[in-house]
Amino acid sequence: MKIPLKAMLESHNVIVLTAAILDNALRDGDHLVELESLALLIFDECHHCMKDHVYNGIMKRYRYEKFEYPDTKLPQIVGLTATTGTGKAKSQIAAEEHVFQLICNLDTSYISVVERNQNILQERINVSEEVSPICVDPREEDPFKTEVCKIMCEIENIMKDAAESVLRDLRSVPRDKKSPSYMQWLSRVDKESGKVLEDGDMLRIVRTCVRHLQDYHISLGINAEVRTKDAYDYLNLKYKEMSDPDQMEAFNETDFSLLQKFMRKRRMFGDVSKNPKYGNPLLKTLKDIILREFNQTPKSRALLFCQTVEATKALKTWIEETDSLRFLIPNRMVGGKTMTSAQHKEILDRFQEGKHKLLVATNVLEEGIDVAACNLVMRLNYVPSDTGHTQLKGRGRAENSKSYLIASSECNHAAWEYANKARSGMSERAVASLRSLPTRELKARMLRRQREDFNQHKLEEQSAGNARPRHAGEFELLCGGCRKFACSTLDIGAFKDTQHVVLDEQFLVERAKLTPHPKPKKIDHEFSKIGKVHCKECNHDWGILAIICQQKLPIIKISSFIIEKENDNGEKLKYVEEKWSNARKIFNVRVLKREDLQTLKKMNVPDF
Repeated sequence: MKIPLKAMLESHNVIVLTAAILDNALRDGDHLVELESLALLIFDECHHCMKDHVYNGIMKRYRYEKFEYPDTKLPQIVGLTATTGTGKAKSQIAAEEHVFQLICNLDTSYISVVERNQNILQERINVSEEVSPICVDPREEDPFKTEVCKIMCEIENIMKDAAESVLRDLRSVPRDKKSPSYMQWLSRVDKESGKVLEDGDMLRIVRTCVRHLQDYHISLGINAEVRTKDAYDYLNLKYKEMSDPDQMEAFNETDFSLLQKFMRKRRMFGDVSKNPKYGNPLLKTLKDIILREFNQTPKSRALLFCQTVEATKALKTWIEETDSLRFLIPNRMVGGKTMTSAQHKEILDRFQEGKHKLLVATNVLEEGIDVAACNLVMRLNYVPSDTGHTQLKGRGRAENSKSYLIASSECNHAAWEYANKARSGMSERAVASLRSLPTRELKARMLRRQREDFNQHKLEEQSAGNARPRHAGEFELLCGGCRKFACSTLDIGAFKDTQHVVLDEQFLVERAKLTPHPKPKKIDHEFSKIGKVHCKECNHDWGILAIICQQKLPIIKISSFIIEKENDNGEKLKYVEEKWSNARKIFNVRVLKREDLQTLKKMNVPDF
């Protein structure tokens, strides 16, 4: 938002905005918005107002003012949702507790559901017919999976030989290498290695192995859900990028060894990917459903949900390369930083017009986006939460719509699906139970819970402050890939509270390597990303090179570094953080204003 929210409030009675904009405005020192200046807050998809979600961040501030400043006039709160969810509750009592916590967070003592006008509601809303889950047996033979798992075992052994005595997680490797628990294990190993390993060479071995294992893990997921060809293409592209001469300049013995492991199997993977004998039964079942439904209703619009961004690419390619399915003219929709809201709108408009008859999507389409023309919803090995299950049913807005789950019999997806249906009923009963309470009793219970939560939150903030005080003085940022010195925290500044730049010219000249950004982009009139910043020693990804207010500056991501210093007692303080918000609890960061950058001496940036 280029105009501060505070200024817009002075000239507008109603503003539609994302929660993050309001959350930032409630903390913006220069353009601070007070809650008492608002009369009404409406939260769409309000079931998210739990734990660390931005909705609950806004409401924490609301509840703080409610108890600290009881005379403050606070806005009315309205929450809208198709389902409250149950928080994965395993009992009716737990489901009621979840719903009660939600209404306490939202400070809503009145729960409204449609009762008198059910017939009108049913006329306006089409609910998809849920077809029983279709379970499909996996390939009888899967040489790609077999050989990839062998390579992964070899890489795991390299890590064990290097650091098993220090990293305990290396002693218990998950057996299923394509499971979510395997990726979680890799994340733990990666994070702990930065905290525990003092030897730079040992750290580089472990983290290089983790990166390769992550790529193989993703390829196994693609192979399980789509074609071996797509899994092979994914790996082939990754190792082609890795074989770039600029990348190989920083290779050590481990890098060459791991690259060779793939190269030795490359031809075999290519041959297997072309062999129809190893086709995926899931895709045959999916194709039969699509053709049957479009034969019955030629003007159908279909949504196909899957778990990962990589799977959306592979499924779109499979449809485009399958003669009988090309008429679908598919496109894909994913969230995060991959696609903008403008791109989403353009794709949805084309879908509505029939220029795309099928969209492949991740959970970005679960809620909040209206897809009026859709009459066919399919999920490939994808089961969301209980709230997501209800939301997905609502994606089929057209009359006589259907919802399918096509799942591998190797997984428990069918069982999770039935559990979600059971939890939907639990959620409805929990809402009914709370609505049956007298208003005075419900308000009294809410007030007690809110005060308990408020007091607990204050205690947690105090204990967090005691456990990790903000340290005075300088920390060093060491490369998370090889432990080489990168920069001092005294040379870091924060622009707009989100862009953390290094102001030390020697950072780019002596310690970093610059390459062109694969997707350069102008974000607005004062910010463009133009390059990538890597460690000169090990090629570890440090961040991007950007033009900010006409200055070329490196923006670093704190997850790429180890934060370290030695205190006055000779004790080494060491931290590994994923987010800058956590890192800034450890050390101070200079706040940069626009005028600071405008008067800054231009940095000598090497050519790339």
